[in-house]
Amino acid sequence: MSWGIYAIATILGFYTHLFSLLVAFAHGIYVLVIQGFRLNKKVLSYLIASAVSLLAFLPWLGILLVNKKAVAGATIWAELETSRRSLVNNWAGNVGRIFWDFGLTSNASSIYLIAWAAPTLILLAIVGYAVYFLCSETKKQVWLLVLVVMAVTALAVVLPDVILGGIRSTKPRYLFPTYLGMQIAVAYLLATKISALGVACGKRQVWKVLTVVLLTGSVLSDAVSCQAESWWTKEWAFENPAIARRLDRTTKPLVVSDISEVSLGNILSMSHLLEPKVRLQLVLLDEPARSQAQLLDTPTIPKIPSGFSDVFVYGRSQNFSAKLAKKQNSKIELLSKQNTQTLWVGKLVKE
Repeated sequence: MSWGIYAIATILGFYTHLFSLLVAFAHGIYVLVIQGFRLNKKVLSYLIASAVSLLAFLPWLGILLVNKKAVAGATIWAELETSRRSLVNNWAGNVGRIFWDFGLTSNASSIYLIAWAAPTLILLAIVGYAVYFLCSETKKQVWLLVLVVMAVTALAVVLPDVILGGIRSTKPRYLFPTYLGMQIAVAYLLATKISALGVACGKRQVWKVLTVVLLTGSVLSDAVSCQAESWWTKEWAFENPAIARRLDRTTKPLVVSDISEVSLGNILSMSHLLEPKVRLQLVLLDEPARSQAQLLDTPTIPKIPSGFSDVFVYGRSQNFSAKLAKKQNSKIELLSKQNTQTLWVGKLVKE
């Protein structure tokens, strides 16, 4: 019965997030180690449950394989180059954000970044000690499960970035099991220290204060983020609300956008912010692009229909907007801040 429930939960996990496969693999390592690498009843039950889960996952796996070119195009961003130092900074910052997240990024003022560095280092030290405490104070059956799930997910995401290059490991959504393990370790540390008998009252007060500080910081950061119209996790679409307001102020606007791995999802999200009068014209690539350069260099330049009061270009491809403007005998008037981390909108103006 319990293995049947595990199989159902695993199937739901596979269909929810592909990286659930890593969690299931970590479970297999855990079962094998605990059972002494013997093919006994528990190991066989795990293998059967996993086989059933994979069998149920085959339809979705088939869809992924049939559309592998589209999937590859949608994940090109993961191969963007960055420095090792930037990777380490992102890893440290993301560990801190699982407790406090006030929206600070590398683009924030230096004063705020310096002020944020000390709490982040303290949180890293707490997490490190919590993992050590979990491993030293609990039975192997307890700490091994947490540690293996954390390690398998982290290694599978981090190593490709370190060896081959990329920014996969800078995205917290791919490391949920690792971060959850860290939170479990910290929760166990605080609960044990606060409730431990025979510990000096002063020491217990210190751990109580630390618990209150962590919980208060979490609540405050949640209050800040829930009131924000956009957050740092939006990345390229961070300025969508401001862009949508600018478009809505026009009489009968048309928005032209090249569909690539960075703009399709973002323009769909922005469409929910636009008034019904705003029309979208999406440009399809001639064929699936295999590189970032192709995405920027090969879109088909569309014909702009008449009858619109204003025509805007939305995306990240300056090459596309320049060609579109040239075809329309126009120039691009930039309407939103332009940088490599956000999408932008420009207005076609007749020369």
